Amino acid sequence: MTATTQPFHARAQPHHLQETLNGHLSPGSGVPAGVARPRVQLTATEDPKAWDYRYMFEKMSARSEALDEQIDTFAFTIMDAYGLTELGDPHVPAEDATYTVGRILSPPTDSNKATVGSLYLQSSRQFGGGNIVPLRFSPDVKVRGGAPGVRGFGLFPGCLVCVKGRNGGGDAYVADEVLMPPAQILPSSLPDEIVQYQQGERLGGLPMSIYSCAGPYTLDNNLEYEPLDALVDVVCDERPDAVIMLGPFVDAHHPAIASGALRQTPVELFRQQIASRLARINEESPGTVVILIPSVRDLLSRHAAFPQAMLERDGLGLSKRVKVLPNPCTFSLNEVVISTSSVDTLFHLRREELFQRAEEAEPDPSTPVNRNPQGDAMANLVRHVLGQRSFYPLFPAPEALAHEVNLDVTHWDQMSLGDTAPDVLILPSKLRHFSKIVDETLVVNPGHLSRANAPGTFAKITVHPSTPERLEQVDEEGYTTHGVAERARSEVWRI
Repeated sequence: MTATTQPFHARAQPHHLQETLNGHLSPGSGVPAGVARPRVQLTATEDPKAWDYRYMFEKMSARSEALDEQIDTFAFTIMDAYGLTELGDPHVPAEDATYTVGRILSPPTDSNKATVGSLYLQSSRQFGGGNIVPLRFSPDVKVRGGAPGVRGFGLFPGCLVCVKGRNGGGDAYVADEVLMPPAQILPSSLPDEIVQYQQGERLGGLPMSIYSCAGPYTLDNNLEYEPLDALVDVVCDERPDAVIMLGPFVDAHHPAIASGALRQTPVELFRQQIASRLARINEESPGTVVILIPSVRDLLSRHAAFPQAMLERDGLGLSKRVKVLPNPCTFSLNEVVISTSSVDTLFHLRREELFQRAEEAEPDPSTPVNRNPQGDAMANLVRHVLGQRSFYPLFPAPEALAHEVNLDVTHWDQMSLGDTAPDVLILPSKLRHFSKIVDETLVVNPGHLSRANAPGTFAKITVHPSTPERLEQVDEEGYTTHGVAERARSEVWRI
């Protein structure tokens, strides 16, 4: 006897709050009824031509140069942060300790994960001739610049590291100290600009509301897009200022599509099931800005590599009120800087990460030692993304998951987060949903709107205006950081 799947409309606890961050702040009330003009200004500087590159035409030389450039860029960031004047070649035997920078490599193994004792360090051609040397850690290895109270550091294939140690006998580089990447600088604006956004005629001192969700948008046993329909009901009722929707919209992995049972073209399915529902948002909540970001699993996108171009609007039946952005992307809603990607980077990192125990080189006596040496595991994964300055810092992608990312490293600069941290980082993942503040960035995993044949989750973010005290905290040039993490309420809801 086979188990029957409960109909979506009979799901338990529909539209139920799962968790809240900064619960002392009030939830937003959305765009007032009758307001047709968006209260927020979307600013994105992406050039579509820069994203519409020809993938699967990588040259080995271009790939090598791109990987080298990543190491060199990281090296200059580390040298500037720690005041280093030179870096050594880890491949060259030496009696004195040196600092060196390189990429972590691990050989293929029969097990699912490499071990700390089987890692290699690859230098760039500029800082070490591109050589590869075994990397080992001394028993009393120290970590400098990491999260306070965390007694160790995480590593994964592709991780860029700076280590201090020596290659005594030529057979391995032994690290005595690991220097963690410096924190990114925080976004800032002139106080007058922030006041204009927050207290001007559009928002008038009211909070800004942002909803975020990620596909799939339909259950595995049909193509009726019932979870999306339920989300549209919420959006039309609550009228948020913006809805950030990440793909897949027409999922190549859906059983009906993968088996060839789909009797429509992907564009026809999108127009019927998605564009028609977005048109309802445009009609019933015209002040809501809808933003679409694709997934490499989207049949709609002819660009199936990561980084990925934005959806082509032709034939999709989208109004001009619906905005299309690439995957990944960074954009602003008023002063709030938001970065996001539909690739499940957190799950990939979780699968590949190795944790090496290490004491802090200069512990802060006022910070209590974390009972768990690893600290907050999810926060550590996020720090890899922020610290490595990359939406996808792994290389190569895990073999079992490579199809989920289709990584094109020759365009790594379009995967870069740069030296400025976002105010809000949205990283949907199959790992448990969460909202966290990591190094003063609000990080949200809204989950997925549907999970096989079960309802999923989405996120609501309410950003309150800055306090006068915050606006008075300016630097020498008169700029103030946005401080979004302290004035934003984040909620994860079951659909």
